[in-house]
Formats: sequence, structure tokens, C-alpha cells
Amino acid sequence: MITAVAAAAVEDASRAFKKALIERALGAEMSHHLSDAVGADKPETATHHRNGRSGKTVLTDDGPLRIDVPRDREGGFEPKLIGKHEWRFTGFDAETKSISESANKHAQRQQSFS
Repeated sequence: MITAVAAAAVEDASRAFKKALIERALGAEMSHHLSDAVGADKPETATHHRNGRSGKTVLTDDGPLRIDVPRDREGGFEPKLIGKHEWRFTGFDAETKSISESANKHAQRQQSFS
């Protein structure tokens, strides 16, 4: 039986995973926008590059989530995953819950064989 502490730990891990996945995807979008890789050497004549990150709170199926969105020097980066003026990010939870339920069933089967 899952205790309240274990359930809270799973919820915290889920939120951390969601935050990391969103931020990683936004970073990949920025790399595509700039047509470079993170940490790659840039030509000396290049003026357009990364310019830090901005905090943003998005509303997910489990409530608000604070993420860091990458910025570019010229301000022309328009993320596709979560647009500049969007604040809702829904639908992600249904997919992750399905994956989580599959993993739980697998773990229960493994325990029954031990």
C-alpha cells in the first residue's frame, strides 16, 4: 500500500521530470532556432546567440509549474512547445500517467515472481 509520504515523493518526482523535460525541449528548440549546439564555438562575426533564461509559470494538469525558458539576444525566439504568451500546458499528464501505470504493473509482476 502506498503511504502519503510515498505518494508525495512520486508527485514531486513527476513534477521534477516534467520540468526537466519541458526545459530540455525548449533548449532544443533554441538550438534549432540558432542553428547551433549548446557550447559549440560560434563564428566571431555571429551576433545572434543565447542570452540566459527567463522564469515562467505554466499551468499543468497538476497545477502551476515554474520553468526556465531560454532567451536569445535578438528576442526573436518563439518556442513551439509553449509559446511566448501561453501559460497552459495540458495533456502531458495523461501520457505520463499511462506510462507510469504500465511501469507499476511491470513492477508488481516482478514482485510476484520473487
